[in-house]
Amino acid sequence: MPRPERYYRREMKSAYDYQATWFPIDYLELGWVGLIEKHRFTMVGDLKSLGIEFEIVEDPDPGYLELVSSDSIDIDFKAQGTIVPDSSLDVNAGFRITFGSRRGFVFRANGCRANSIKNPIGLKKPILQLYDNGDWDKKFVVVTKLIEATSGTVIIAMDKGAKIELKAQGNINPPANQTDISALADISAELSVTFSKNIHTKIIGAEGMRPLYNVWGIVDKYPKIKASKNKRVIPYAAIPSRGALFDRLTPKMAREKEVELDFAEIAYEEEEDEEESIA
Repeated sequence: MPRPERYYRREMKSAYDYQATWFPIDYLELGWVGLIEKHRFTMVGDLKSLGIEFEIVEDPDPGYLELVSSDSIDIDFKAQGTIVPDSSLDVNAGFRITFGSRRGFVFRANGCRANSIKNPIGLKKPILQLYDNGDWDKKFVVVTKLIEATSGTVIIAMDKGAKIELKAQGNINPPANQTDISALADISAELSVTFSKNIHTKIIGAEGMRPLYNVWGIVDKYPKIKASKNKRVIPYAAIPSRGALFDRLTPKMAREKEVELDFAEIAYEEEEDEEESIA
């Protein structure tokens, strides 16, 4: 069976071209240095403690991000004072979310700002110098872009037929339409879980979420070769790599063999699931 967290990360990457923070409420900051292992960022330090200064570009216009992964997900709002059969919401306002496929999630983040390091390429020289001195692990990465949200909700299903019901304790206005799920990440709604079945992850109205980020790190370069339709071999431009040769590379080897190193954005792609059907 497909792993729900893998599907969530892959779909978020496809939709936004950012890495999805895993676990979704993990805290990150721009300029943090760390390792990504099993798609989770582990901090080991930060640029300023290493003597590397940088500027931050702050997004002046907050917005929202929202992704419902499948049309088979039903999100129903229940108004205060109404009674719904077979519901745990009694007379309170709230939401019932039902997943009709075995892979699905609902993501909503309010007050989002896309902040970033102003000149990440300017980090290349000092970081390569640290590596040459033996003070930087080549697998380290730097958080250079970060989506910061005032609040957010992530609900990931574990199997077909998963369901969750959320009761509102605070003020909540009826959605303008069926596609309006802004209240799911509204802190003032004070949503709480009253029923949950086959739910893999439920993070409701978490404050200060950092749901998405990108990183840069040291890469080597090598020529990519591809055969065209007429079977001629065409050399492509050098592209960043972190392959097997890079794993064995040491600063001494890089100097002696004159390996060309660079500092560039690194994308961690999810593997395709063997079974792609979500029915």
